[in-house]
Amino acid sequence: LGVDFSHSRHFHGENGAARVTLKDGDRVFLGSNRGGVAKEHPFDFTKEDLDYIKSFQVIYSNTNSYIYNDLSLLEETGVPIAFDFSTVWDDALFEQAASYGVTLVVGTVGEDGSYALYDGEIVYAPAYKAETVLDTMGAGDSYFSTLLTTLLQENGALFVGDHNHMIAQLKHAMDCGAKFAAKVCSLEGAFGYGTAIID
Repeated sequence: LGVDFSHSRHFHGENGAARVTLKDGDRVFLGSNRGGVAKEHPFDFTKEDLDYIKSFQVIYSNTNSYIYNDLSLLEETGVPIAFDFSTVWDDALFEQAASYGVTLVVGTVGEDGSYALYDGEIVYAPAYKAETVLDTMGAGDSYFSTLLTTLLQENGALFVGDHNHMIAQLKHAMDCGAKFAAKVCSLEGAFGYGTAIID
């Protein structure tokens, strides 16, 4: 797919993996190895890594990345950080993230849509109904990636413009995210990469 992995870390051990089943088209997690070998090896970012990171418009990470201790270092790059908390609700973790200054908070609630908090204002976007729901795996990731890329493509950077402009851009980006998430729900496998199961 043309993704540069020259700065990826490679260790002997298990890839991150999860056991998932479908129940009425909705993905249900049965358990995981919590990131596999990643939890045993810190990133230990080098100057070369950080210079490489500075060439991007956004850093996107999540609760299974084991990157909490590196957030202050990554913040120093000046690149905005987007962090996916998944379904984790941990007040101490939220306080740690908030200590770095959070500009935008977004939460999805499945078929009930999504909410965003920006500059003291709450923005709501309704969900779109998929024609046929085959698999909800990847719906949240597709929503957030579309929201961020829409903001970046239309503004050249995150959070550009005055309050009213940003609210309008945010509503549009959330709408685009909701549309793509619905499309992903109609595909087999996350992002359309379904694989036949062989018993």
